[in-house]
Amino acid sequence: DPAPPARPRPATPPRHNARAHCGDEGLGAASDRDRAALRRLGFSDPARRTLLNELTHPAVFAGIAERLEALVPFDGVVVLSVPLLVETGQDRACQAVVVVTTPRAAQVRRLVERRGLSPSEAEARVDAQADDERRLSVATHVVRNDGTLGELRERAGALFDELEAQARAVARRAPRS
Repeated sequence: DPAPPARPRPATPPRHNARAHCGDEGLGAASDRDRAALRRLGFSDPARRTLLNELTHPAVFAGIAERLEALVPFDGVVVLSVPLLVETGQDRACQAVVVVTTPRAAQVRRLVERRGLSPSEAEARVDAQADDERRLSVATHVVRNDGTLGELRERAGALFDELEAQARAVARRAPRS
């Protein structure tokens, strides 16, 4: 079952720190966050985005590590969908890094259409992420996302099957206790 993304909860120190530095905007009054407002905060001001990342990422990464630790006894593939994997250096902890490439114009258009961002907000979001050259430099596998959703699913499925076969082969070679 897919696990929900690890995010700081309302009463956690990262949330209190973020509220202390950024106010209530984007953090909501209680347990509910206004993700659009938080997105505007982070992507409109690079210094604030850096601060928010520094305040929240340790808790997010600790949550991911805890979940991964629980999966150690199991053989198989664990997929992490981490938007800032390269930017945060978390790629170094992964056995495989799959980079999905999409032309910039398509990225901006999809953010506008699917997330309701303005074109300038979408461009700021794309600009805040590592460019393809940087992401491809750490990739062990690349999936092109320049066609239909069906084509993307087919490419991703074939790669998953390949990674799963590799994981099974590793598991068969591993000593059993």
